[in-house]
Amino acid sequence: MTPDDISYALAKQLTSATAIESSYGQIMLDDELRQAVDAAARPILERRMKEAENWIAFGEWFEGRHGASMIDIYVGKKITPELVQEIIRAAEDYRADVHAGREAAQYITPLARALDFDGEVGA
Repeated sequence: MTPDDISYALAKQLTSATAIESSYGQIMLDDELRQAVDAAARPILERRMKEAENWIAFGEWFEGRHGASMIDIYVGKKITPELVQEIIRAAEDYRADVHAGREAAQYITPLARALDFDGEVGA
């Protein structure tokens, strides 16, 4: 989901959901079920929105600092301990430059999710 998709889901879809759909059919939502779905999904979507915003900000900072996007630099490279350390150092530099006092790991979580575990950085 893109940040726009998440924002739309938070603003419009959760509060007006009418059903949960699966390959076995639908469960129609009354007010009580709709509130339960909202209460369960909202914190997850808000966390994902924050991660997406952090990822975008980190990517923009990285490109400005290195003159190329992370994708241009890392796609096709084998994941090695050295590459992981290089990315962690970039996240730590970002934290130091932009968000003093925050943990660098929170900025690389979305990157970790983007990695293909076949040993190459995913596009």
